[in-house]
Amino acid sequence: MTFKNNQCPVCGRMFTDEDDIVVCPDCGTPHHRACWEQIGHCANRARHGNYQYVNTAPPEDNEKTDEKKPARKLEWVCRTCGRENPIDAESCEACGAPRPFVSRVRMAAETLEPDTVPPNVVVDGIPAEEQAQYIGPGATRYISCFIEMDRRGSKASWNWGAALFGPLWCFYRKMYSVGLLYLLLMLVVAVICTSGDYADYLRGMLSIMTQSQDYKAVLEYMTENAPTASMWQETLTYIFRVGASILLGLFGNHLYRNKVKRSILQIRTQASDMDTYLYLLAKKGRVSIVLPILAAILYTYIQSFVMIGFAMLLGK
Repeated sequence: MTFKNNQCPVCGRMFTDEDDIVVCPDCGTPHHRACWEQIGHCANRARHGNYQYVNTAPPEDNEKTDEKKPARKLEWVCRTCGRENPIDAESCEACGAPRPFVSRVRMAAETLEPDTVPPNVVVDGIPAEEQAQYIGPGATRYISCFIEMDRRGSKASWNWGAALFGPLWCFYRKMYSVGLLYLLLMLVVAVICTSGDYADYLRGMLSIMTQSQDYKAVLEYMTENAPTASMWQETLTYIFRVGASILLGLFGNHLYRNKVKRSILQIRTQASDMDTYLYLLAKKGRVSIVLPILAAILYTYIQSFVMIGFAMLLGK
């Protein structure tokens, strides 16, 4: 049997016919032998039980292509009496036992719209329902976007949130490295566009503030003497803002897709059972409301101090 078009769940690389592959005896998940030896167990160990790996190799490369794989059941099994219950049931219909934690957490994945994203679809070697558990809000939209990118064979796909909100969107989706790089570039452009006139302006304002407590005089000075940027400074700032917005809008989905894939593959090696696996998907994924706010406030303060220091240096 071949595993072409399948990805190793540890390193994420596609299998080739020349690879030395180890197959898990419990669930059938293929691994590079070196990757299996690296972690010492199946990468899908947390999912063992009813889980069975689905081979996505081309049909002509595998035997028994006429066999249909069973559809995923939308039930949960009671751990007390073994009764299968509807996915939306909060307790067992037979014995009344509460639904286990694993099924409650899985409800996030069941929010996928079946008409847009089939529940058994696999993207980057990861089932869509597991990606939905990690992505959280907007899971259907992002996963359908990933599928469309594969269909077109393109890394570009427009994202209005990334284009309009830039680094704030990055921190909202917990893409820390991309968000920090974006803020660093913004800071560099702001420093480059700082001139000696800004230093004179700051000295005059500080002089008035130390000599007089008349805040009206300070406001008048700030209004009348505010430095204006030169044409090249305004042009550079505009080019950066527009260019960065377009680039992040075009490739934000690609960057986020790579983050989702790397994070889930890493979580698989950390979790020892299904409860922990789903919990970590929700904890390390999803979105953050607080981080974008903190990043905006912190950047404002850092930018102010850096520009003041640079302006003073230019004014010496």
